[in-house]
Amino acid sequence: MNKSKKRTTSTIISMTVFAVVALMLYYYWINRTEPLEETTRELTEIEKVLEKDLDSNYPKTPREVVKLYSNMLKLIYTDLEEEELEALAWKIRELYDLELIEKNPEDEYLNKLYMDIDEWKKAGRSISNYLIVDKESEQQKEIDDREYAIVHVTYTIQEKGKYSEKLKFLLRKDSLKKWKILGWEYAPREN
Repeated sequence: MNKSKKRTTSTIISMTVFAVVALMLYYYWINRTEPLEETTRELTEIEKVLEKDLDSNYPKTPREVVKLYSNMLKLIYTDLEEEELEALAWKIRELYDLELIEKNPEDEYLNKLYMDIDEWKKAGRSISNYLIVDKESEQQKEIDDREYAIVHVTYTIQEKGKYSEKLKFLLRKDSLKKWKILGWEYAPREN
């Protein structure tokens, strides 16, 4: 009888331990706060641009600077929240040469930008695409020990149909050897 009592006691203890472990697992499963699989949200285009760290990841070539600028310009004429618009405006200024920044004080820059965006919205205008013209048309020169570059971009603008505008960007290397936008002008249309 002693053996059967020991067997019964050991069975009861084993079943109790098993039940406690099962209850603990069930409790953990019900009350967990994190999902089993991490769900990652895809960043929007504006979030990608705003998160770009230009101090450590600045574009290497004049072409890449103008490409980033054009992407930002395309975004700025979309329906952005006020905070996104202002953050993007400051991010764009990071691409500007110091001389261009000095000619466009912060308040004046933002006021002109907001007026321009309002004008575009009223006209139903947006940039639907841009194309950086072939590398062969790019020019680089050194003047007074400073490096300059010219890059041509064609913007496709949507406004009661489509039309294109071609801009010529002038860039200059700064003291940190980064290409910065010094200015731009409309390029004459080719016949």
